[in-house]
Amino acid sequence: MCVSSTATRTRSITRDDHRRLVRRKGRPIFESELVIPSQGIRTTLQFLADTGSDRTLLLPSATIKLGIDFSRLPLRRGKTGGVGGSVLTARAPAELRFHGANTYVYRIEIAVAAPGSRRSPVDALLGRDILERWYLHYDRRIPLLRAENVSADEVFALPDDAS
Repeated sequence: MCVSSTATRTRSITRDDHRRLVRRKGRPIFESELVIPSQGIRTTLQFLADTGSDRTLLLPSATIKLGIDFSRLPLRRGKTGGVGGSVLTARAPAELRFHGANTYVYRIEIAVAAPGSRRSPVDALLGRDILERWYLHYDRRIPLLRAENVSADEVFALPDDAS
């Protein structure tokens, strides 16, 4: 996998075509399909790469947007804190699927923030539980953050006619 992120655009790339990406300043945002079986959720969200976050976190506005029943989340509850303060969270088994030349599947325990009114320009934070499984390269001249898979749980090749 070689995925890159510019301010508002993310796409899979080969090593040779990253020069053609839109060159804008902004946040390193990656788009991923999120599956949370216990909630019947399968959707595509934007994740902000956050090297300071231990785990991937759905933000309060995404919990509301997705209609997650926080009281029915199966795993432990607690407070998750960071630079922006703390929030009540619960955890749920989930899959993140990054689509490109192949589909890369990562099985994680996602932290889900309790519903709240706090607004955010992104749906979720992509934490080190995923980022540490990638090779990351940042080119500040573009700006461009490239991610290459090191250890996905599963990799599915796309059929030849799907490209």
